[in-house]
Amino acid sequence: MKRYYAEGVRSRHAAEHPFLRNRHPWKPLRGKKVLVAGAGGLGSFVLAGLVGSGVGEIHVVDRDRVEVHNLNRQFFYALDDIGKEKVRVVEERLSGRPTRVRGIEGDALDVDLSSYDLVFDCLDRWEAKTKLLRRSLEAKVPLVFMSVGEGVGMVSVPTKPLPISPRESRVVSTPEIMVTAGIGVEEGLRILLGEEPRLKDKVLVVDLRSLDFVLLDI
Repeated sequence: MKRYYAEGVRSRHAAEHPFLRNRHPWKPLRGKKVLVAGAGGLGSFVLAGLVGSGVGEIHVVDRDRVEVHNLNRQFFYALDDIGKEKVRVVEERLSGRPTRVRGIEGDALDVDLSSYDLVFDCLDRWEAKTKLLRRSLEAKVPLVFMSVGEGVGMVSVPTKPLPISPRESRVVSTPEIMVTAGIGVEEGLRILLGEEPRLKDKVLVVDLRSLDFVLLDI
């Protein structure tokens, strides 16, 4: 069998040799602490991206339990998890990796944001998203805003309220979640590494139905 890893790397999961092939530097990310607000579709893919990139500590907050209609796009959960608290399942699925993952059962708006380096908004309800952004601005903690629906994803790193009209009724599928979460994680890693996010006070709109990418100023 052909070997693709460097001689010193005995396992992809060895804690002493993590992420040597990752484009993002591992060591600066080990000391970072982030909050993922929401453990649904967006939250699932954001968590995977952050853990795979080597972020040291992640707290994920959600008050929901796993339901059968979650399973098509929230890949941390299985049929046997129906009825369980989402954050407890996430903790279990991500245990044993170098990243420390802690689940917080409750409302994201009740969490003290001041101890975090970054917040990822993976909430569904627009009212809650607006309030979370306001709280992050008050705490002076950067926030990566993400929203998906009907084949369209939006990502932004706002430093002021977003002039976006709410879209409460929408159909969500996995492809726009994956693309949106990936872009959001990339922007978040820039912030954690001390770089200027490309979407600061801009909104990137990705329409997977037409493959159009539109960048708007706030």
